[in-house]
Amino acid sequence: MEPPVAPARDGADPYAWMRDTTDPAMLGYLATERAYYDEQTAHTAALRDALTAELSARLAPAEESAGWELGGWHYFTRTLPGLNYEQFCRRPLSGGEEQVLLDENLLLDDPACGGDYVALGVREVSPDGRLLAYSADFDGDEVYQLRIRDLATGADRAERIERSYYGLAWSADSRSVFYTVIDAIYRPYQVWRHDVGTAAGEDVCVFTEPDERFEVTVRASRSGALIFIECESRDTTETLVIPATDTRSVPRVVEPRRRGTEYRADHGDGPDGGELYLVTNDGATEFRLVRAPVAAPGAGGWSEVVPESADTRLVSCDVFSRYLVLTERRGAATQLRVLDRNTGAQRLTQPASPHTSLELAGNHDYRATSITVRTESLIAPPAWHDIDLASGEWRLRKQREVPGYDPARYRTARFAVPAADGTAIPVTVAYRAGLRRDGTAPCLLYGYGAYEACSWPAFELPAVSLLDRGYVYAVAHVRGGGEGGRRWWLDGRLDRKRNTFTDFIAVADALAADGWAAPDAIVSRGLSAGGLLQGAVFSMAPRRWRAVVAEVPFVDCVTTMLDPGIPLTAGEWDEWGDPRDPAARAYLASYSPYDNVPDGARPSLLVTGSLHDPRVLIHEPAKWVARLRATAAPGGRLLFRPELGAGAHVGPAGRYDHLRYEAEVLAFILDEAPGGVSLSLFGVEDEEQEAQEARLLREQVGEQVAGFRYRVRFADDGDTEAGRGEGVGHRVQRPVPEAHRDRLTAYGPFLGPVVGREIVDLSPFLALEPDDGEGMVDGRDQPAAGLQHAPQLGQRRSPVFQVVQDQGGDDIVERAVRVRQRAAQVGHQQAGVVTEPPPGLRQHPGAAVEPGHDRAPVAQRREQRTGAAAGVQDPPAGHVPGQGQHRGSLVVGIEQAGLVRGRVSLSQGVIVVDPGRLGGQDAISGYGRHAVHAGIGTNSHDPLRWPGRSAVPAQWRVSRSSNALAPSGGTRRARITKKASST
Repeated sequence: MEPPVAPARDGADPYAWMRDTTDPAMLGYLATERAYYDEQTAHTAALRDALTAELSARLAPAEESAGWELGGWHYFTRTLPGLNYEQFCRRPLSGGEEQVLLDENLLLDDPACGGDYVALGVREVSPDGRLLAYSADFDGDEVYQLRIRDLATGADRAERIERSYYGLAWSADSRSVFYTVIDAIYRPYQVWRHDVGTAAGEDVCVFTEPDERFEVTVRASRSGALIFIECESRDTTETLVIPATDTRSVPRVVEPRRRGTEYRADHGDGPDGGELYLVTNDGATEFRLVRAPVAAPGAGGWSEVVPESADTRLVSCDVFSRYLVLTERRGAATQLRVLDRNTGAQRLTQPASPHTSLELAGNHDYRATSITVRTESLIAPPAWHDIDLASGEWRLRKQREVPGYDPARYRTARFAVPAADGTAIPVTVAYRAGLRRDGTAPCLLYGYGAYEACSWPAFELPAVSLLDRGYVYAVAHVRGGGEGGRRWWLDGRLDRKRNTFTDFIAVADALAADGWAAPDAIVSRGLSAGGLLQGAVFSMAPRRWRAVVAEVPFVDCVTTMLDPGIPLTAGEWDEWGDPRDPAARAYLASYSPYDNVPDGARPSLLVTGSLHDPRVLIHEPAKWVARLRATAAPGGRLLFRPELGAGAHVGPAGRYDHLRYEAEVLAFILDEAPGGVSLSLFGVEDEEQEAQEARLLREQVGEQVAGFRYRVRFADDGDTEAGRGEGVGHRVQRPVPEAHRDRLTAYGPFLGPVVGREIVDLSPFLALEPDDGEGMVDGRDQPAAGLQHAPQLGQRRSPVFQVVQDQGGDDIVERAVRVRQRAAQVGHQQAGVVTEPPPGLRQHPGAAVEPGHDRAPVAQRREQRTGAAAGVQDPPAGHVPGQGQHRGSLVVGIEQAGLVRGRVSLSQGVIVVDPGRLGGQDAISGYGRHAVHAGIGTNSHDPLRWPGRSAVPAQWRVSRSSNALAPSGGTRRARITKKASST
């Protein structure tokens, strides 16, 4: 199928016609693009399926949230095996039966639901605990139907309220509910009051915001005493209050809006209605905390509680009956400050490290004496702790379960790189333990950088799947976001917006220059405003990227910002600039991806869009793709994935549906930059620690390995030809039979589940070389390296070979030979199975070759190699050396080195190995502790003779009395696993 060509019509903008999504030509074009995308990605179907299974397996089938307490109940959500959506539940704190208040899965059968999509807008229980207000969207356009449910009967009341939006507040008596509605351009602009039991037509409009730059929301204070109506633009706010006990009263303004002045209020009880605590930038760039009596809340009566700190951004103040909890940002990390309202005493709570995020979780009880916080990192799943507000003591409430995942096998770090103007840009990275910073790892770089939003480190299952394939995952905390405080945002908006893009490019350059990533294997990803970031860097630095993923990207900046009839436009002028101003228009045009098509070769590009997206209308990515196709240049693929059915701005809503979407994106990434990793044999990245492991190895095994380097390499299907990785070891690649893929993932803890590609690297060779500083260049350069041709052992059993030390020589094996992946060099069967050893694998008198299935005792095999004839042992009877086809893999070993493939922790006497790859437990137990195995037999003839069980020993312990390896501990079940991407 040829790439779709969109008609270019007359006019200044040849693709302006795409603005009308009801035009049959537009719908036809989108359908053609989707068909082209499906065809061009069909070859990744097996990989997508494997990734979907992998992600789903790491998703706990049934899980209960940490929840919160309120009004004598513990509220929580729960997921059930195989179901996409949550149940909202509660149980009495005093004991009693649990109640399911709302099962979102059942909403799929609702007459209003036309497909398999549902998303909630609000979900609030009334103060008396008898009613539930909730709203549902059934197609992804973020327009909701508001309903009221009687929790005693579980039935919804008759009233239905259409076109509601986010934000809701109950009256104190639970008889009325306040909600927002949207205008024709999806702007929430009004607050209405609905009295329970009346028809929606009788609802009363309480407030209307006429200024199109402002949006409106409504919420109740935690104390329950006040209802706040908040009007917000990008840099200005105005708040009105209504007593929750007098819902018919006229809303009263706290402080009239002043351009550039922001404030956010919460309520604390006390005499004469109590007091308001306001976080404001009035006279404070990084914000300060003030308070004022509810009876006279204006700025004239504000008194300062916490002054501004130049290096700390005050974000919010949560008021409880006795304490204030301030959320602050400092050093590109979040911290909490607890203030005693009575004594003024303060206590600071900080995360364990900058690469750990910290935030308040659900804390609804105003009388609470403890708060619940959530922590996580790129490699640590979320954990919820309760913190005592008086003592500061932490208590674990819940740790998210991630089946088959061990955070100890991963590492994360935070560092800074210089931007083009010298500004230090924070970067958070994650990677597999033992990854070498040798400039060979592929990398996924994520960024957002707008609206002062922060890309805090978050645990994402898709990232884990990449780490297991040797990727480095990096998050660039670029300007335009809020990680560096209010100034960080100011330095990345309006006429300084280009800083966001140049920061991102600088981070990518530094990752390549500092050895974190292969220079030609960096993939970038971002969504919405982060999609604009991707479009801009695609145009500004096209040769920097292996591929770019731009999800629902805001890329037609000038045209969109000129059209106030498009959702969000007017309110966005304070973020991007108003192009009716010629200077602002020129600046927007300087980076707008639609107006800046790159010259020359381009990286591969995946663009997404959704027909029902109200935030970035689908014509924006469609126009961009059409223009890029019309100016086609050499380079990678251009794919557009429009979602033509139900789907939201951030993709599918259901948890399994979203994982399938993530699997598609990951398949594209891996297809463009296949996973590969350079690991230390010992699974450590610290040279001093590795030296310690080598010393322990010598002591325990008694082999003189001083002066040798040890590396294991597994790589993608392009690295070998490119010649990267010289001096650190090399690799063999071959496909994995369908029947074996599920079992192979049992060994993922060290190598990572690398399955589903046409050429898959699952057979790294252990490489040892004298530490002479000359590096490993070619296997034939080393005199003791090499293997003879593998004898043919028949159609149903493949040879597993071992290279052992020549007892008459001083070398162990300097080199496990380099095997190129090209079919022309190694020969191939169907799907690329190695069938003929390449020229480098030749008989050499300095090495002995043994069939791996030979289970003769080690002493007996040693005896066979003594004397002048000790070179190459004769193969078993009936097998002809050097003839026939090699139908399996090679196992390269050193008999007396005591090494095995996997993480060697000799300080604990534990060796993690892959016994199933050698034909089961019997194969390795016959070699005792003296075997070195690195490789796996894989072909259509089932060479491994699997033990017939889905679990294999996960650890083997060295027995000092018998010098044998014995199973130690439990088993690791075969599974394929992963979660959804951050927005």
